[in-house]
Amino acid sequence: MNSIKLESISRRFGKKTALKNLTVELFPAKLQILLGENGAGKSTLASILTGQQIPDSGEIVINGKPQKFNSPSAATKQGIAIVHQRPLLAKNLSVTQNICLGTEKTKGLAFLGLINSNACKEKVLSLKKQYDINISLQVDDLASNLRADSIFFASFLAAMYRKPSFLILDEPCTSLDANQRKALYLCLQKIVKTGVGVLVITHSYDEAMKYAQRILLLQKGSLLFEGSPKEFQIAKIFPGIEMKNLKCKPTPHNQEVLLSIDDVTVRPPSATALFNITFDVFSSQITLIQGQREAGMETLENLVTGMGCYNAKGSVLLANETINLEKNNLTSKMLRKYGTGIVPFDRNFRGSNPTLTVAQVAAIYETPFYEKSVAKKIIEQANIEIDLHELAANLSGGMLQRLILARELFYNPKLLILSEPFQGLDRISVQNLCGKIIDLTRKGVGILVLSSVPTELEKVATKRFFLQSGILKPFQSRIGIHHEK
Repeated sequence: MNSIKLESISRRFGKKTALKNLTVELFPAKLQILLGENGAGKSTLASILTGQQIPDSGEIVINGKPQKFNSPSAATKQGIAIVHQRPLLAKNLSVTQNICLGTEKTKGLAFLGLINSNACKEKVLSLKKQYDINISLQVDDLASNLRADSIFFASFLAAMYRKPSFLILDEPCTSLDANQRKALYLCLQKIVKTGVGVLVITHSYDEAMKYAQRILLLQKGSLLFEGSPKEFQIAKIFPGIEMKNLKCKPTPHNQEVLLSIDDVTVRPPSATALFNITFDVFSSQITLIQGQREAGMETLENLVTGMGCYNAKGSVLLANETINLEKNNLTSKMLRKYGTGIVPFDRNFRGSNPTLTVAQVAAIYETPFYEKSVAKKIIEQANIEIDLHELAANLSGGMLQRLILARELFYNPKLLILSEPFQGLDRISVQNLCGKIIDLTRKGVGILVLSSVPTELEKVATKRFFLQSGILKPFQSRIGIHHEK
């Protein structure tokens, strides 16, 4: 394949124009990164390239010949593969079976024999060795037992198993920590050297500047920029994020303790252990904990959100109620009873579900009778342009994040737990979310932020901790938010 060209592509969804007379060319043997704010049309472009959507006008030209992609299989035949933003695997099949699924020409019992054969497994093991960016992924594991990051890597291997000439990754890093992201881009750099064209769709300006050979920028369905990272930097299209109207000074010590983790040790069977973890979350303050997920952040999230059932030692103080973890687990039901809002790292299956409608995700705590009316209020208050009947699977990562956060804020939480809150958000959305977090502290809300990446909240967090190898250490500086009247 020489190149893929989209000529005068337009696509509308009702009153919304996703792509407007877009013309862009994608090249082989190059790592190309597509940037754009939420709703710029990035995922729509990927869907058209892979035959999942048909454009209203325009055409796709490959090697100088117009092509019609009326289905995903038509794009696959042209050597185009995609790893979706929220990959869906067959849960009752193993990693190996999912990777080989749909690649063999035989059907029925003969097909089942092929995907269960030693030859198929050997191919997958060889592929895993070649593109091994997640050593925890086991080829015999059932898909139903995989974490979000392992689901991504299984889907990535499935795409590479088909030997594509062009690979598209739609927001690949939303479920990956910093080390996994770095490993993925190093792997992609090797892939383009074999002649494969790669298009990465992301919000990350930093990733584009660091790894892209060519940057594309969409704005409201049109191509705003294409060129090298150096040219992009000179253009100064993306301004830096400014934390406006914030002044820092030591925070008073008379705030209410909303959550206290006291000398907690957890040793999960298949995740990083935590040792003697102690920290507090106060009203009107931000507690920021940073570290990689393999360093224990995943275990910590499961602990503080009540989503992991562990045999632990130590205690938790929640709204003046002490929970002895040797006798009882902290549960999400307990947290919500005492006014806790939770935005988990895995927004797709913990914060929502791809099979649910927007109304069902927004009103997940309501009975069916109140579902539509409550969902409508949540969406209106959050100023989100979205249809109640649309499936959550169709939402971008940023839109799903906004919806879940709006739902949690609708119930006026005293404590808000945010895990990787900036994943999948563009720079403007990051700035807006930072401002919203600050506003919440002014209203007395206590915020616990778990993050594997640097964040602007470092400047205003009252308490900062770093988690490494299951051990939590405080930063030396302690600052707070000055709440202007």
